[in-house]
Amino acid sequence: MKNRIRLLVNYNLLVYLLLGLILHTPNAYCQKSKADSLLNLVNTTEGKVKFDYLIDLVREIVSKDIRKAFTYAQQARELAVKQGDTVRWVTASRIVGQLYNMMAKPEEAKDVLLKVLPMAEKLNLILERKKILLNLALAYNNTANYDESLRTNFKALELYTNNYDLELASISSNIGISYLKLGDYKKALSYFLRSLRIKQQINDYHDMERTFINTSLSYACIDDFKLAKTYLDSASIICKGKGNCSVQIEIEWNFCSGIIHFGLKQFDLAVQNFRRSYYLANQIEDHRFVLDNIDYLVKIYNDSNQYEVVKYLKEAEVIIDRGTPFNLEAIKIYSHFIDLYNVEKDFEKMAYYQNKYIELKDSIYNENLTTNLMKVESDYLQRENIARIKAQGQVIDLTEKNIAVQRLVNILIGIVAFALLIVIMLLIRINKTRKTINEALEKKVQERTYQLALNRDSWLQAYKEKEASLEKVTTEVRSTIATIVGLNRLVQKEIHDPRILDYTIQSDHASKSLLDRIRAFN
Repeated sequence: MKNRIRLLVNYNLLVYLLLGLILHTPNAYCQKSKADSLLNLVNTTEGKVKFDYLIDLVREIVSKDIRKAFTYAQQARELAVKQGDTVRWVTASRIVGQLYNMMAKPEEAKDVLLKVLPMAEKLNLILERKKILLNLALAYNNTANYDESLRTNFKALELYTNNYDLELASISSNIGISYLKLGDYKKALSYFLRSLRIKQQINDYHDMERTFINTSLSYACIDDFKLAKTYLDSASIICKGKGNCSVQIEIEWNFCSGIIHFGLKQFDLAVQNFRRSYYLANQIEDHRFVLDNIDYLVKIYNDSNQYEVVKYLKEAEVIIDRGTPFNLEAIKIYSHFIDLYNVEKDFEKMAYYQNKYIELKDSIYNENLTTNLMKVESDYLQRENIARIKAQGQVIDLTEKNIAVQRLVNILIGIVAFALLIVIMLLIRINKTRKTINEALEKKVQERTYQLALNRDSWLQAYKEKEASLEKVTTEVRSTIATIVGLNRLVQKEIHDPRILDYTIQSDHASKSLLDRIRAFN
Protein backbone atom coordinates (compact mmCIF):
# COMPACT_ATOMS: atom_id res chain seq x y z
CA MET A 1 0.00 0.00 0.00
CA LYS A 2 2.76 2.41 0.96
CA ASN A 3 4.67 1.67 -2.25
CA ARG A 4 1.56 2.52 -4.28
CA ILE A 5 1.17 5.75 -2.32
CA ARG A 6 4.80 6.68 -2.92
CA LEU A 7 4.37 6.02 -6.65
CA LEU A 8 1.28 8.24 -6.65
CA VAL A 9 3.14 11.02 -4.84
CA ASN A 10 6.16 10.80 -7.15
CA TYR A 11 3.86 10.96 -10.16
CA ASN A 12 2.08 13.98 -8.70
CA LEU A 13 5.40 15.70 -7.96
CA LEU A 14 6.31 15.45 -11.64
CA VAL A 15 2.86 16.68 -12.75
CA TYR A 16 2.91 19.63 -10.37
CA LEU A 17 6.47 20.57 -11.31
CA LEU A 18 5.38 20.77 -14.95
CA LEU A 19 2.27 22.67 -13.95
CA GLY A 20 4.47 25.03 -12.02
CA LEU A 21 6.53 25.87 -15.08
CA ILE A 22 3.30 26.64 -16.95
CA LEU A 23 1.36 28.44 -14.23
CA HIS A 24 4.25 30.66 -13.14
CA THR A 25 4.12 32.66 -16.38
CA PRO A 26 1.27 35.11 -15.53
CA ASN A 27 2.58 37.98 -13.42
CA ALA A 28 0.95 40.10 -10.75
CA TYR A 29 0.42 42.97 -13.17
CA CYS A 30 -1.83 40.82 -15.39
CA GLN A 31 -3.88 39.68 -12.43
CA LYS A 32 -4.23 43.22 -11.12
CA SER A 33 -5.18 44.43 -14.57
CA LYS A 34 -7.99 41.86 -14.79
CA ALA A 35 -9.28 42.81 -11.33
CA ASP A 36 -9.21 46.51 -12.30
CA SER A 37 -11.11 45.74 -15.52
CA LEU A 38 -13.79 43.84 -13.60
CA LEU A 39 -14.07 46.64 -11.03
CA ASN A 40 -14.53 49.16 -13.85
CA LEU A 41 -17.28 46.95 -15.35
CA VAL A 42 -18.97 46.70 -11.93
CA ASN A 43 -19.00 50.50 -11.64
CA THR A 44 -20.38 51.05 -15.16
CA THR A 45 -23.10 48.38 -15.38
CA GLU A 46 -26.43 47.69 -13.74
CA GLY A 47 -28.79 44.81 -13.01
CA LYS A 48 -27.96 41.18 -13.65
CA VAL A 49 -24.85 42.03 -15.65
CA LYS A 50 -23.44 43.94 -12.69
CA PHE A 51 -24.20 40.99 -10.40
CA ASP A 52 -22.27 38.62 -12.67
CA TYR A 53 -19.28 40.99 -12.77
CA LEU A 54 -19.35 41.28 -8.96
CA ILE A 55 -19.18 37.49 -8.62
CA ASP A 56 -16.32 37.32 -11.16
CA LEU A 57 -14.50 40.04 -9.20
CA VAL A 58 -14.91 38.11 -5.94
CA ARG A 59 -13.41 34.99 -7.51
CA GLU A 60 -10.55 37.00 -9.01
CA ILE A 61 -9.39 38.73 -5.80
CA VAL A 62 -10.36 36.24 -3.07
CA SER A 63 -6.86 34.74 -2.84
CA LYS A 64 -5.28 38.22 -2.61
CA ASP A 65 -7.67 40.20 -0.42
CA ILE A 66 -10.42 38.15 1.19
CA ARG A 67 -11.97 41.13 2.99
CA LYS A 68 -12.49 43.06 -0.23
CA ALA A 69 -13.85 39.92 -1.82
CA PHE A 70 -16.31 39.61 1.08
CA THR A 71 -17.44 43.25 0.58
CA TYR A 72 -18.15 42.64 -3.11
CA ALA A 73 -19.97 39.38 -2.30
CA GLN A 74 -22.23 41.27 0.14
CA GLN A 75 -22.91 43.87 -2.57
CA ALA A 76 -23.89 41.09 -4.98
CA ARG A 77 -26.21 39.63 -2.35
CA GLU A 78 -27.90 43.00 -1.72
CA LEU A 79 -28.23 43.59 -5.47
CA ALA A 80 -29.98 40.21 -5.90
CA VAL A 81 -32.43 41.15 -3.12
CA LYS A 82 -33.23 44.49 -4.81
CA GLN A 83 -33.82 42.75 -8.14
CA GLY A 84 -35.94 40.04 -6.54
CA ASP A 85 -33.71 37.42 -8.18
CA THR A 86 -33.94 34.44 -5.82
CA VAL A 87 -31.55 32.20 -7.76
CA ARG A 88 -28.80 34.83 -7.75
CA TRP A 89 -29.51 35.56 -4.07
CA VAL A 90 -28.86 31.88 -3.31
CA THR A 91 -25.56 31.98 -5.19
CA ALA A 92 -24.41 35.21 -3.52
CA SER A 93 -25.45 33.99 -0.05
CA ARG A 94 -23.59 30.72 -0.54
CA ILE A 95 -20.45 32.66 -1.50
CA VAL A 96 -20.83 34.94 1.57
CA GLY A 97 -21.07 31.85 3.79
CA GLN A 98 -18.03 30.36 2.07
CA LEU A 99 -16.04 33.56 2.68
CA TYR A 100 -17.09 33.58 6.34
CA ASN A 101 -15.53 30.12 6.60
CA MET A 102 -12.37 31.35 4.92
CA MET A 103 -12.20 34.24 7.41
CA ALA A 104 -12.49 31.75 10.32
CA LYS A 105 -16.02 32.88 11.24
CA PRO A 106 -17.88 29.57 11.26
CA GLU A 107 -20.87 30.76 13.35
CA GLU A 108 -21.63 33.54 10.86
CA ALA A 109 -21.12 31.04 8.02
CA LYS A 110 -23.65 28.65 9.59
CA ASP A 111 -26.23 31.44 10.02
CA VAL A 112 -26.03 32.44 6.35
CA LEU A 113 -25.88 28.92 4.96
CA LEU A 114 -28.73 27.55 7.07
CA LYS A 115 -30.95 30.40 5.86
CA VAL A 116 -30.16 29.89 2.19
CA LEU A 117 -30.26 26.05 2.15
CA PRO A 118 -34.11 25.70 2.25
CA MET A 119 -34.47 28.08 -0.72
CA ALA A 120 -31.86 26.12 -2.71
CA GLU A 121 -33.82 22.94 -1.94
CA LYS A 122 -37.14 24.56 -2.86
CA LEU A 123 -35.77 25.77 -6.21
CA ASN A 124 -34.04 22.41 -6.73
CA LEU A 125 -30.68 24.07 -7.37
CA ILE A 126 -28.63 20.87 -7.16
CA LEU A 127 -25.21 22.43 -7.71
CA GLU A 128 -25.83 25.19 -5.14
CA ARG A 129 -27.19 22.64 -2.63
CA LYS A 130 -23.98 20.65 -2.99
CA LYS A 131 -21.80 23.69 -2.35
CA ILE A 132 -23.97 24.97 0.51
CA LEU A 133 -23.84 21.59 2.28
CA LEU A 134 -20.11 21.42 1.65
CA ASN A 135 -19.48 24.79 3.33
CA LEU A 136 -22.02 24.14 6.09
CA ALA A 137 -20.20 20.90 6.97
CA LEU A 138 -16.93 22.84 7.12
CA ALA A 139 -18.50 25.38 9.51
CA TYR A 140 -19.76 22.54 11.71
CA ASN A 141 -16.25 21.10 11.71
CA ASN A 142 -14.74 24.39 12.87
CA THR A 143 -17.22 24.66 15.73
CA ALA A 144 -16.57 21.06 16.82
CA ASN A 145 -20.08 19.89 15.84
CA TYR A 146 -18.59 16.76 14.32
CA ASP A 147 -21.81 14.74 14.27
CA GLU A 148 -23.60 17.52 12.34
CA SER A 149 -20.58 17.89 10.07
CA LEU A 150 -20.59 14.20 9.16
CA ARG A 151 -24.38 14.17 8.75
CA THR A 152 -24.19 17.19 6.42
CA ASN A 153 -21.32 15.69 4.42
CA PHE A 154 -23.11 12.37 4.02
CA LYS A 155 -26.24 14.27 2.98
CA ALA A 156 -24.19 16.06 0.33
CA LEU A 157 -22.82 12.72 -0.87
CA GLU A 158 -26.36 11.59 -1.72
CA LEU A 159 -26.56 14.35 -4.35
CA TYR A 160 -23.64 12.94 -6.32
CA THR A 161 -24.13 10.41 -9.08
CA ASN A 162 -20.72 10.93 -10.65
CA ASN A 163 -17.90 9.28 -8.71
CA TYR A 164 -15.39 11.80 -10.00
CA ASP A 165 -16.42 15.34 -9.17
CA LEU A 166 -14.46 18.26 -7.71
CA GLU A 167 -17.05 18.90 -4.98
CA LEU A 168 -17.02 15.20 -4.13
CA ALA A 169 -13.27 15.51 -3.54
CA SER A 170 -13.91 18.47 -1.23
CA ILE A 171 -16.58 16.52 0.69
CA SER A 172 -14.10 13.67 1.16
CA SER A 173 -11.61 16.19 2.55
CA ASN A 174 -14.28 17.58 4.88
CA ILE A 175 -15.06 14.12 6.22
CA GLY A 176 -11.34 13.53 6.64
CA ILE A 177 -11.06 16.73 8.72
CA SER A 178 -13.92 15.58 10.96
CA TYR A 179 -12.23 12.27 11.67
CA LEU A 180 -8.88 14.04 12.13
CA LYS A 181 -10.43 16.23 14.84
CA LEU A 182 -12.07 13.18 16.41
CA GLY A 183 -8.68 11.44 16.59
CA ASP A 184 -9.54 8.67 14.10
CA TYR A 185 -6.44 9.35 12.02
CA LYS A 186 -6.52 6.25 9.81
CA LYS A 187 -10.10 6.90 8.75
CA ALA A 188 -9.21 10.56 8.15
CA LEU A 189 -6.27 9.48 6.01
CA SER A 190 -8.47 7.20 3.88
CA TYR A 191 -10.77 10.13 3.02
CA PHE A 192 -7.89 12.50 2.23
CA LEU A 193 -6.34 9.91 -0.08
CA ARG A 194 -9.74 9.41 -1.70
CA SER A 195 -9.94 13.16 -2.31
CA LEU A 196 -6.50 13.12 -3.93
CA ARG A 197 -7.48 10.22 -6.21
CA ILE A 198 -10.64 12.00 -7.35
CA LYS A 199 -8.75 15.21 -8.13
CA GLN A 200 -6.13 13.25 -10.04
CA GLN A 201 -8.84 11.40 -12.03
CA ILE A 202 -10.53 14.62 -13.14
CA ASN A 203 -7.23 16.51 -13.61
CA ASP A 204 -8.41 19.33 -11.37
CA TYR A 205 -5.76 20.59 -8.96
CA HIS A 206 -7.81 23.30 -7.26
CA ASP A 207 -6.95 23.46 -3.56
CA MET A 208 -4.79 20.35 -4.01
CA GLU A 209 -2.07 21.83 -1.80
CA ARG A 210 -4.46 21.89 1.18
CA THR A 211 -5.39 18.24 0.62
CA PHE A 212 -1.70 17.32 0.52
CA ILE A 213 -1.16 19.20 3.79
CA ASN A 214 -4.08 17.41 5.48
CA THR A 215 -2.82 14.06 4.20
CA SER A 216 0.63 14.89 5.54
CA LEU A 217 -0.92 15.84 8.88
CA SER A 218 -2.73 12.47 9.05
CA TYR A 219 0.48 10.57 8.41
CA ALA A 220 2.26 12.64 11.07
CA CYS A 221 -0.49 11.77 13.57
CA ILE A 222 0.12 8.04 13.00
CA ASP A 223 3.91 8.63 13.30
CA ASP A 224 4.72 7.96 9.64
CA PHE A 225 6.88 11.07 9.32
CA LYS A 226 8.60 9.99 6.10
CA LEU A 227 5.37 9.93 4.12
CA ALA A 228 4.15 13.01 6.00
CA LYS A 229 7.18 14.94 4.73
CA THR A 230 6.71 13.58 1.18
CA TYR A 231 3.14 14.89 0.99
CA LEU A 232 4.12 18.22 2.56
CA ASP A 233 6.85 18.60 -0.10
CA SER A 234 4.16 17.99 -2.74
CA ALA A 235 2.20 20.93 -1.35
CA SER A 236 5.36 23.09 -1.57
CA ILE A 237 5.85 22.16 -5.22
CA ILE A 238 2.28 23.25 -6.05
CA CYS A 239 2.84 26.59 -4.29
CA LYS A 240 6.08 27.14 -6.20
CA GLY A 241 4.28 26.26 -9.42
CA LYS A 242 1.63 28.90 -8.72
CA GLY A 243 4.28 31.50 -7.88
CA ASN A 244 3.02 31.64 -4.32
CA CYS A 245 0.16 30.26 -2.25
CA SER A 246 -2.28 32.17 -0.09
CA VAL A 247 -1.39 33.22 3.45
CA GLN A 248 -3.89 30.65 4.75
CA ILE A 249 -2.04 27.83 2.98
CA GLU A 250 1.28 29.11 4.36
CA ILE A 251 -0.24 29.05 7.86
CA GLU A 252 -1.40 25.44 7.42
CA TRP A 253 1.88 24.36 5.79
CA ASN A 254 4.00 25.74 8.64
CA PHE A 255 1.69 24.24 11.24
CA CYS A 256 1.94 20.80 9.61
CA SER A 257 5.71 21.10 9.25
CA GLY A 258 5.89 22.02 12.94
CA ILE A 259 3.96 18.87 13.90
CA ILE A 260 6.34 16.71 11.83
CA HIS A 261 9.40 18.24 13.50
CA PHE A 262 7.66 17.96 16.88
CA GLY A 263 7.03 14.25 16.30
CA LEU A 264 10.69 13.79 15.29
CA LYS A 265 11.70 15.68 18.49
CA GLN A 266 13.38 18.40 16.41
CA PHE A 267 11.99 21.06 18.72
CA ASP A 268 14.02 24.05 17.50
CA LEU A 269 12.74 23.54 13.94
CA ALA A 270 9.24 22.90 15.26
CA VAL A 271 9.28 26.22 17.17
CA GLN A 272 10.31 28.07 14.00
CA ASN A 273 7.39 26.59 12.07
CA PHE A 274 4.82 27.12 14.83
CA ARG A 275 5.92 30.73 15.37
CA ARG A 276 5.71 31.47 11.65
CA SER A 277 2.23 29.92 11.44
CA TYR A 278 1.19 31.73 14.67
CA TYR A 279 2.43 35.09 13.35
CA LEU A 280 0.62 34.77 10.00
CA ALA A 281 -2.58 33.54 11.69
CA ASN A 282 -2.53 36.64 13.91
CA GLN A 283 -2.06 38.82 10.84
CA ILE A 284 -5.32 37.61 9.27
CA GLU A 285 -7.05 37.01 12.62
CA ASP A 286 -7.40 33.28 12.10
CA HIS A 287 -7.99 32.46 15.76
CA ARG A 288 -8.28 28.72 15.20
CA PHE A 289 -4.70 28.44 13.99
CA VAL A 290 -3.53 30.97 16.59
CA LEU A 291 -4.88 28.62 19.26
CA ASP A 292 -3.55 25.49 17.52
CA ASN A 293 -0.04 26.95 17.33
CA ILE A 294 -0.18 28.15 20.95
CA ASP A 295 -1.15 24.61 21.96
CA TYR A 296 2.07 23.17 20.49
CA LEU A 297 4.31 26.06 21.53
CA VAL A 298 3.15 25.58 25.12
CA LYS A 299 3.88 21.83 24.86
CA ILE A 300 7.44 22.62 23.77
CA TYR A 301 8.06 25.42 26.32
CA ASN A 302 6.51 23.55 29.27
CA ASP A 303 9.83 22.12 30.44
CA SER A 304 12.08 25.01 29.45
CA ASN A 305 10.46 28.46 29.45
CA GLN A 306 7.61 29.08 31.85
CA TYR A 307 7.45 32.75 30.91
CA GLU A 308 6.60 31.90 27.29
CA VAL A 309 4.01 29.38 28.48
CA VAL A 310 2.19 31.98 30.60
CA LYS A 311 2.41 34.63 27.85
CA TYR A 312 0.91 32.37 25.19
CA LEU A 313 -1.78 30.98 27.47
CA LYS A 314 -2.93 34.46 28.53
CA GLU A 315 -3.15 35.49 24.87
CA ALA A 316 -5.17 32.36 24.11
CA GLU A 317 -7.50 33.08 27.05
CA VAL A 318 -8.22 36.58 25.71
CA ILE A 319 -9.23 35.04 22.34
CA ILE A 320 -11.45 32.45 24.05
CA ASP A 321 -13.11 35.07 26.31
CA ARG A 322 -14.04 37.10 23.24
CA GLY A 323 -16.31 34.22 22.26
CA THR A 324 -14.27 32.11 19.88
CA PRO A 325 -16.31 29.31 18.30
CA PHE A 326 -13.32 26.96 18.22
CA ASN A 327 -14.28 24.77 21.16
CA LEU A 328 -11.82 21.95 20.53
CA GLU A 329 -8.90 24.38 20.60
CA ALA A 330 -10.30 26.04 23.75
CA ILE A 331 -10.37 22.64 25.49
CA LYS A 332 -6.67 22.17 24.74
CA ILE A 333 -5.86 25.62 26.17
CA TYR A 334 -7.80 24.91 29.38
CA SER A 335 -5.87 21.64 29.68
CA HIS A 336 -2.59 23.60 29.59
CA PHE A 337 -3.88 25.99 32.26
CA ILE A 338 -4.66 22.99 34.48
CA ASP A 339 -1.12 21.66 34.02
CA LEU A 340 0.39 25.09 34.65
CA TYR A 341 -1.41 25.72 37.93
CA ASN A 342 -0.89 22.16 39.04
CA VAL A 343 2.86 22.70 38.74
CA GLU A 344 2.56 26.03 40.59
CA LYS A 345 0.37 24.39 43.27
CA ASP A 346 -2.32 27.02 42.73
CA PHE A 347 -5.19 24.63 43.22
CA GLU A 348 -7.87 27.30 43.22
CA LYS A 349 -7.02 28.43 39.69
CA MET A 350 -6.45 24.84 38.66
CA ALA A 351 -9.97 23.97 39.83
CA TYR A 352 -11.35 27.01 38.01
CA TYR A 353 -9.88 25.93 34.68
CA GLN A 354 -10.68 22.32 35.37
CA ASN A 355 -14.36 23.23 35.65
CA LYS A 356 -14.18 25.16 32.38
CA TYR A 357 -12.40 22.22 30.76
CA ILE A 358 -14.94 19.67 31.96
CA GLU A 359 -17.92 21.86 31.08
CA LEU A 360 -16.68 22.56 27.57
CA LYS A 361 -15.51 19.02 26.93
CA ASP A 362 -18.80 17.58 28.12
CA SER A 363 -20.64 19.92 25.74
CA ILE A 364 -18.64 18.49 22.83
CA TYR A 365 -17.53 14.97 23.68
CA ASN A 366 -20.65 13.85 25.43
CA GLU A 367 -22.81 10.77 25.17
CA ASN A 368 -25.02 12.50 22.60
CA LEU A 369 -22.03 13.10 20.34
CA THR A 370 -21.02 9.45 20.53
CA THR A 371 -24.59 8.34 19.92
CA ASN A 372 -25.04 10.79 17.05
CA LEU A 373 -21.74 9.79 15.48
CA MET A 374 -22.68 6.14 15.69
CA LYS A 375 -26.10 6.91 14.22
CA VAL A 376 -24.67 9.06 11.42
CA GLU A 377 -22.10 6.42 10.51
CA SER A 378 -24.61 3.58 10.76
CA ASP A 379 -27.12 5.50 8.62
CA TYR A 380 -24.44 6.18 6.05
CA LEU A 381 -23.27 2.58 6.11
CA GLN A 382 -26.89 1.43 5.84
CA ARG A 383 -27.41 3.66 2.79
CA GLU A 384 -24.17 2.38 1.32
CA ASN A 385 -25.26 -1.20 2.01
CA ILE A 386 -28.68 -0.56 0.47
CA ALA A 387 -26.97 1.04 -2.54
CA ARG A 388 -24.54 -1.87 -2.68
CA ILE A 389 -27.38 -4.42 -2.42
CA LYS A 390 -29.27 -2.52 -5.10
CA ALA A 391 -26.15 -2.46 -7.26
CA GLN A 392 -25.64 -6.17 -6.61
CA GLY A 393 -29.30 -6.78 -7.54
CA GLN A 394 -28.75 -4.86 -10.74
CA VAL A 395 -25.61 -6.89 -11.36
CA ILE A 396 -27.56 -10.10 -10.74
CA ASP A 397 -30.36 -8.96 -13.08
CA LEU A 398 -27.82 -7.98 -15.65
CA THR A 399 -26.04 -11.31 -15.18
CA GLU A 400 -29.30 -13.20 -15.62
CA LYS A 401 -30.06 -11.19 -18.74
CA ASN A 402 -26.57 -11.90 -19.98
CA ILE A 403 -27.05 -15.60 -19.26
CA ALA A 404 -30.37 -15.57 -21.17
CA VAL A 405 -28.75 -13.72 -24.04
CA GLN A 406 -25.80 -16.09 -23.91
CA ARG A 407 -28.18 -19.07 -23.94
CA LEU A 408 -29.94 -17.62 -26.98
CA VAL A 409 -26.60 -16.95 -28.61
CA ASN A 410 -25.53 -20.52 -27.87
CA ILE A 411 -28.76 -21.85 -29.45
CA LEU A 412 -28.21 -19.65 -32.50
CA ILE A 413 -24.59 -20.78 -32.68
CA GLY A 414 -25.80 -24.41 -32.49
CA ILE A 415 -28.33 -23.82 -35.27
CA VAL A 416 -25.74 -22.07 -37.41
CA ALA A 417 -23.23 -24.84 -36.70
CA PHE A 418 -25.80 -27.51 -37.63
CA ALA A 419 -26.70 -25.60 -40.81
CA LEU A 420 -23.01 -25.29 -41.62
CA LEU A 421 -22.58 -29.03 -41.05
CA ILE A 422 -25.44 -29.79 -43.46
CA VAL A 423 -23.98 -27.36 -46.00
CA ILE A 424 -20.57 -29.00 -45.62
CA MET A 425 -22.09 -32.46 -46.10
CA LEU A 426 -23.98 -31.26 -49.18
CA LEU A 427 -20.82 -29.70 -50.53
CA ILE A 428 -18.92 -32.95 -49.95
CA ARG A 429 -21.69 -34.90 -51.66
CA ILE A 430 -21.84 -32.48 -54.57
CA ASN A 431 -18.09 -32.62 -54.87
CA LYS A 432 -18.14 -36.41 -54.89
CA THR A 433 -20.95 -36.44 -57.50
CA ARG A 434 -19.09 -33.93 -59.58
CA LYS A 435 -15.97 -36.05 -59.34
CA THR A 436 -17.92 -39.16 -60.47
CA ILE A 437 -19.45 -37.21 -63.35
CA ASN A 438 -16.04 -35.86 -64.31
CA GLU A 439 -14.57 -39.35 -64.28
CA ALA A 440 -17.46 -40.63 -66.48
CA LEU A 441 -17.03 -37.74 -68.84
CA GLU A 442 -13.30 -38.36 -68.96
CA LYS A 443 -13.93 -42.00 -69.80
CA LYS A 444 -16.47 -41.03 -72.47
CA VAL A 445 -14.05 -38.58 -73.98
CA GLN A 446 -11.33 -41.19 -74.03
CA GLU A 447 -13.70 -43.67 -75.73
CA ARG A 448 -14.81 -41.11 -78.31
CA THR A 449 -11.22 -40.12 -78.92
CA TYR A 450 -10.26 -43.78 -79.46
CA GLN A 451 -13.23 -44.25 -81.86
CA LEU A 452 -12.30 -41.11 -83.75
CA ALA A 453 -8.75 -42.35 -84.02
CA LEU A 454 -9.99 -45.66 -85.42
CA ASN A 455 -12.27 -43.86 -87.90
CA ARG A 456 -9.45 -41.59 -88.89
CA ASP A 457 -7.17 -44.56 -89.61
CA SER A 458 -9.94 -46.33 -91.60
CA TRP A 459 -10.66 -43.21 -93.64
CA LEU A 460 -6.99 -42.67 -94.23
CA GLN A 461 -6.58 -46.24 -95.50
CA ALA A 462 -9.58 -45.91 -97.81
CA TYR A 463 -8.28 -42.59 -99.04
CA LYS A 464 -4.90 -44.13 -99.83
CA GLU A 465 -6.58 -47.04 -101.66
CA LYS A 466 -8.79 -44.68 -103.68
CA GLU A 467 -5.79 -42.49 -104.44
CA ALA A 468 -3.86 -45.57 -105.73
CA SER A 469 -6.90 -46.64 -107.75
CA LEU A 470 -7.29 -43.14 -109.12
CA GLU A 471 -3.61 -43.04 -110.00
CA LYS A 472 -4.01 -46.33 -111.85
CA VAL A 473 -7.07 -45.07 -113.74
CA THR A 474 -5.27 -41.83 -114.56
CA THR A 475 -2.34 -43.75 -115.95
CA GLU A 476 -4.65 -45.91 -118.03
CA VAL A 477 -6.54 -42.88 -119.31
CA ARG A 478 -3.28 -41.22 -120.28
CA SER A 479 -2.25 -44.42 -122.10
CA THR A 480 -5.62 -44.56 -123.83
CA ILE A 481 -5.42 -40.88 -124.82
CA ALA A 482 -1.91 -41.45 -126.16
CA THR A 483 -3.22 -44.40 -128.18
CA ILE A 484 -6.11 -42.30 -129.52
CA VAL A 485 -3.72 -39.51 -130.46
CA GLY A 486 -1.41 -42.06 -132.22
CA LEU A 487 -4.33 -43.55 -134.12
CA ASN A 488 -5.48 -40.06 -135.16
CA ARG A 489 -2.01 -39.44 -136.59
CA LEU A 490 -2.15 -42.64 -138.66
CA VAL A 491 -5.65 -41.86 -139.96
CA GLN A 492 -4.59 -38.34 -140.95
CA LYS A 493 -1.67 -39.77 -142.98
CA GLU A 494 -3.58 -42.49 -144.81
CA ILE A 495 -7.10 -41.05 -145.28
CA HIS A 496 -7.73 -37.83 -147.11
CA ASP A 497 -11.46 -37.48 -146.62
CA PRO A 498 -12.07 -33.97 -145.18
CA ARG A 499 -14.86 -35.06 -142.84
CA ILE A 500 -12.80 -37.86 -141.34
CA LEU A 501 -9.86 -35.49 -140.94
CA ASP A 502 -12.13 -33.02 -139.21
CA TYR A 503 -13.23 -35.80 -136.79
CA THR A 504 -9.66 -36.70 -136.06
CA ILE A 505 -8.77 -33.08 -135.34
CA GLN A 506 -11.75 -32.74 -132.92
CA SER A 507 -10.71 -36.01 -131.34
CA ASP A 508 -7.19 -34.61 -130.86
CA HIS A 509 -8.55 -31.50 -129.25
CA ALA A 510 -10.74 -33.49 -126.87
CA SER A 511 -7.92 -35.80 -125.95
CA LYS A 512 -5.59 -32.88 -125.32
CA SER A 513 -8.19 -31.12 -123.17
CA LEU A 514 -8.79 -34.24 -121.14
CA LEU A 515 -5.06 -34.72 -120.71
CA ASP A 516 -4.66 -31.12 -119.51
CA ARG A 517 -7.43 -31.62 -116.92
CA ILE A 518 -5.78 -34.80 -115.67
CA ARG A 519 -2.50 -32.94 -115.28
CA ALA A 520 -4.17 -30.05 -113.46
CA PHE A 521 -5.91 -32.50 -111.05
CA ASN A 522 -2.61 -34.20 -110.24
